[in-house]
Amino acid sequence: MKDFSRQARIYVWAVILGGGVLLGWNLLHTDWSNLLIILTLGTVASISLILKVEGTTSRSHYNISFFIYAFTLVLLGTPATMLVILISNVVEWIRHKYPWYIQSFNLGMYFITVECTSLIYTLINPSHTFFSANNMIALIIAMATFTFINHLLVGMVVWLARGEDLIKSGIFDFLPLVIDFTLLALGATGAILWMVSPFAAVLATFPIYLIYSTLRVPALERKTETDVKTGLFNDQYFQHALQAELERANRFDRPLTVVMADMDLLRNINNTYGHLAGDEV
Repeated sequence: MKDFSRQARIYVWAVILGGGVLLGWNLLHTDWSNLLIILTLGTVASISLILKVEGTTSRSHYNISFFIYAFTLVLLGTPATMLVILISNVVEWIRHKYPWYIQSFNLGMYFITVECTSLIYTLINPSHTFFSANNMIALIIAMATFTFINHLLVGMVVWLARGEDLIKSGIFDFLPLVIDFTLLALGATGAILWMVSPFAAVLATFPIYLIYSTLRVPALERKTETDVKTGLFNDQYFQHALQAELERANRFDRPLTVVMADMDLLRNINNTYGHLAGDEV
């Protein structure tokens, strides 16, 4: 965290401390009679985090844990959801050994997101009547709230730490938003089906494999735009980006510069040391 700007450090600490306070408060109101199902859901969520797939960038990822989080939130409430999130993220940290502040920020971010989502749901459906039109509206808005706040909190830390605004970072791109909202909505649907019959809830799990396979699409799309040897964007991406920049330059009536570079004597390196050495160069 020492490389972060002062604003980024303040923001990270605010999220960590704010999330910690919310976790402590909710632990005081946890129904420990549901401990077994909480541990089970935490285990499933942990597996989903371990099996995450690469996202639109090498530093982003997707997983189906949101399905579990939404299922727990609707079925067991906010305290249980925070425990499931805590269990799954601690297991992920043990496995991947992220820097402490990254996983602490992730936990704080999720706790804040869950609390805000719960408040919005309660505001719209204070009686918590499940089998009504009002409940459906409340759930849809609540899951949209979860999606928005989660992406906003992530986008803000990326903006403050890396200087990439919400548009440049792709945090609010359409596909990531739809994927997260769909997983949350499916988890909420599974919880409602569980209330009808635990066996009926199995129906909500069938699309998971299809969704998990779909999560690989953004990474595959990104790989089609990069050169295998260098990791740089390829000609296909260049042509698309150039056309977009030309249109932007025309729209704002401003000049556009294209800079080209070439490496001298690369053929000599290939002939002397081999093409593998040339690739490294």
